[in-house]
Amino acid sequence: MARKVWNLTCMDRYSDSLCKVRKKAKERANSANIQDLKGLGLRGIKTEMWNRLVDIWATEEWKKKSNAGKSNRAAKPDAMVHTRGSRSFGQHLKKMVFTIIIA
Repeated sequence: MARKVWNLTCMDRYSDSLCKVRKKAKERANSANIQDLKGLGLRGIKTEMWNRLVDIWATEEWKKKSNAGKSNRAAKPDAMVHTRGSRSFGQHLKKMVFTIIIA
């Protein structure tokens, strides 16, 4: 169960991390054009992988999904508010067990 919670948390946080890196790269490139970000990834990301991500972000399909997510978040701003800080492993475990029992 701990591995499952870890994987779910990583999947959730990875997209946030990429968003932050993309934003920093846009600031460094001083450009809003996604193609200008090639070669400007973090040291921890290989240049080839970063450039592939830039290619994905430049597709119309990704832009549609991104815009849909933005509009969904804007429609319900209260749903994304974090008011209690991060959860401990124990809190995640209790929530997972509670969810499994109810389901």
